[in-house]
Amino acid sequence: MFFITAFCLISTFAVNGHSINDDSFESSIHEEGQLLGFTILGQKRHGASTRYIQDERLFGPYLTDAYVKMQFTNSEGIQVIGKSMRYNVESNAFEILVGDQVTYLSGNTVNQFEFLNATGKKRLFVNAKNFSSKDERINGFFEVLEIGRIGLLAHDRIVNKKVYSDNGEGLQSASKQVVETDYFLSKNIDLIPISSFNKRAMEVFGKYSEDLRQFIKEKKLKFKRESDLITVARFYADLIL
Repeated sequence: MFFITAFCLISTFAVNGHSINDDSFESSIHEEGQLLGFTILGQKRHGASTRYIQDERLFGPYLTDAYVKMQFTNSEGIQVIGKSMRYNVESNAFEILVGDQVTYLSGNTVNQFEFLNATGKKRLFVNAKNFSSKDERINGFFEVLEIGRIGLLAHDRIVNKKVYSDNGEGLQSASKQVVETDYFLSKNIDLIPISSFNKRAMEVFGKYSEDLRQFIKEKKLKFKRESDLITVARFYADLIL
């Protein structure tokens, strides 16, 4: 069962990654006979959850403010390490720096990837296409904030919003790009969107709704605080034992 707890996902991204130089990057992906280890997707033992938290969500449309070393598994199961890469959320594409030239790789060809942020913390991402119940408008990748029986995923969207101001010459409007993050609890390959902690949102938890409502109230948890959402994910995982 390849996706038996896909979040439970990524039982530590067990990688026998293939390190390559920039000049051989694209040929290494497509060359036959290079099938390395497959990413292991399986259930972690209870209490062995791992979380990945970033300091900043985006740098403009990018996950990083510079090209970094990334490790990923493509749609054919081949695991590759690229030395100088960055991912563009807006275009859903990887930009690969080879010398002074940039080449592009579609995000649709990648199943998952990871890298270390500036503080040395791991950031792990999985392709949204792997999930059966996602909103069709969601593309690109979910960031994995919690792995376990119940996982926590974050999806960033770059949206244009109008900002109004009055400099004394009448009301003026300007367009501004902002990042909006949606959060999901994941169970196997199914997603539970958590838009807010309110009565309607709690209904998605069925018979566990009241327990979760009381827990959130007692702990004074906040929706936009990722550490609180991780707490909810762990509590929900304990409920469904």
